[in-house]
Amino acid sequence: LSKSSDVVKSMATQYGSLNTLTKEQVSSVGHMASSYGLAGDEALNLTMAVSRLPGQSRDSAINFEKTAISVGKMKGVMPSQIMKEMAKNADKIAIYSKGVR
Repeated sequence: LSKSSDVVKSMATQYGSLNTLTKEQVSSVGHMASSYGLAGDEALNLTMAVSRLPGQSRDSAINFEKTAISVGKMKGVMPSQIMKEMAKNADKIAIYSKGVR
């Protein structure tokens, strides 16, 4: 439960309010944090970095993360490893995805 409250606090701080977020978005980021051993800030920062890419939204960022987990599972990589690496390298994902190298 503390991870969930950490995520909600982080989201409120980052966005200034929770009014612009859907219940599903808050739930998905909270689930990601608790399921994959991420701190609330890590889960939120990853989702925010991906959602800032051209043509992306918070919902598409969450779907991107779910796809990465699915591909990793097919390759035998633990979802927690994938998410921790992605969270650790969120800024690099954003730069690479924009085509800036």
